[in-house]
Amino acid sequence: MKKFHFRLDPVIRYRRYLEQTAQIKLAIAEQGVINCREKIDSLKTLRVTFSNELEYEEKKGINVHTYQIYRLYIEKIDRDIESEQQHLKESIMSRDRKREDLKAASIKKKSLERLKDIKHSRHTEECDLLEQKAVDELVVLRRNLT
Repeated sequence: MKKFHFRLDPVIRYRRYLEQTAQIKLAIAEQGVINCREKIDSLKTLRVTFSNELEYEEKKGINVHTYQIYRLYIEKIDRDIESEQQHLKESIMSRDRKREDLKAASIKKKSLERLKDIKHSRHTEECDLLEQKAVDELVVLRRNLT
């Protein structure tokens, strides 16, 4: 049986490389989304902490300058939260694009692998037929000799 050789093996290797690269990019994008969510959660926690502290200070009695500092800081945290939420939306969109890229790379690789499987099974069938033909010829030759 002759050895099976698929001419597009280098292309399959390249497609695997592209798929792995897309997987890495997707993982990085997914980590970016997780980081944004964690940062938003920490900012919200920080805002609650300072709001509670301001409320406590107001009950005790607070001067105007200190009150303004608290309010400005809380407003800054609010702006940071909004900014991070916008960044989160962008990160999610980027992650979704990377997921689509991975899907496309995977489909391209699988289609070539499927083609290789089809060619390999055809090759195996042809080799089996050739072997069967050779065996049949040997049987015919033996019958003719006897």
